[in-house]
Amino acid sequence: MIFDLNIALDSFIQPFLAYVLDKNEKSIAKKRAAFVALEEAARETRTFIKEQGYKPNINLSKLWMNAFSAVHEAKLFVDSSFPREL
Repeated sequence: MIFDLNIALDSFIQPFLAYVLDKNEKSIAKKRAAFVALEEAARETRTFIKEQGYKPNINLSKLWMNAFSAVHEAKLFVDSSFPREL
């Protein structure tokens, strides 16, 4: 039996590329979700402060926690630069 390098590479490369591309698409989706969450938290905070001034707001706190969780999930910051308290 003759070993065909092209067939061997194709049988390895195709599944590997599919895996990498799928993983990359998931990563992009997570990053997009993180930016959307940050934008929503910032917009809602601006609106709230403009209308009601600076005072505690549980809903805004939840929005920001969700945004920071999405940022962490998307790995937008390397672990060393992301605040440990969050």
